[in-house]
Amino acid sequence: MTIKRVLVFIITVYAVLLAFFAYQVHLFSHCSLPKQVDSVVVVTGQVGRIEAGEQLQQQYACPLFISGVGQQVQVSDIVKTAALASRVVLGHAAKNTVENGEEIAQWVCYYRLKSMIIISHNYHLPRLLLHLENIPNLIIYPYAITAYVSTGRFLVEMHKYYYSLILLLLV
Repeated sequence: MTIKRVLVFIITVYAVLLAFFAYQVHLFSHCSLPKQVDSVVVVTGQVGRIEAGEQLQQQYACPLFISGVGQQVQVSDIVKTAALASRVVLGHAAKNTVENGEEIAQWVCYYRLKSMIIISHNYHLPRLLLHLENIPNLIIYPYAITAYVSTGRFLVEMHKYYYSLILLLLV
């Protein structure tokens, strides 16, 4: 009887964690954007992020920072419009979400930015925002690229989110 209760408890906790993560992913898919920001930031990864960054850069007429770009990649490899390219900065240091957060924080502090739109996919934003929440005096507006991923991928992202949350709480 005790094993059965323990299993029910574990399944219930897991279901609550799953529901909370799914709720966050859903919320980030429906965020509104401000009238003005200091910058637009894209985290490389899946298709559609850089294109969304270019569109928002044009809309807001502000710098675009792209984090996690390969060492050999140049702005001209990514952005084809010269008018946009002059306002694009590439970050070559980040290789994962933790490093994206560090690279973005350095960029924000260097330029003394007060607000930014951060672009990533809806399933990635909850974890990315964990790594950005300690940047002082910065208002972050998430912009989600909606992606429908497999259940397995969704569960992997959920576990990465909670793993990051635990690590950040322990630091």
